Amino acid sequence: SLMLVHHTRKAAAVDVFDEISGTQGFPAAADNLVVLTRSRSENEGKLFLRCRDAEERELSVEFNPHTFCWRSLGDAKKREVGKVKTAILDVFKCSPGSNYWPSEMADMLSMDKQTVRKEMWRMEQDGLLKKIGDKYSWPADERGDVLPL
Repeated sequence: SLMLVHHTRKAAAVDVFDEISGTQGFPAAADNLVVLTRSRSENEGKLFLRCRDAEERELSVEFNPHTFCWRSLGDAKKREVGKVKTAILDVFKCSPGSNYWPSEMADMLSMDKQTVRKEMWRMEQDGLLKKIGDKYSWPADERGDVLPL
């Protein structure tokens, strides 16, 4: 078994595995590819895994600067949905009783409009949000008090 640690090129690509510097044909010859990405000075990143004998995966990982270890935070897509949901609820907590279109919410959060629209729809299906026409609001009981989560 052989493990080769290599760098990625500076230019971004649609497929993260296209970022592996491939002038020597490393990506084509490898049975397994692992790419770690993160923003500069961030402790959280994504680990992309592509294997010949297993399903492709994308994990969220977190670096602990005290132990110099990375730990898995689970499936990256599920974690991203959790972050979107938390951000949406934070907006409603700051302005209970307000109504927002998904596009308004996406603009306020600087997030993808389609992602926010889907998550607000899911939250309404789960009873976390109430739909009023085309807008969403945080549910209130009959006294007008904001329901706790």
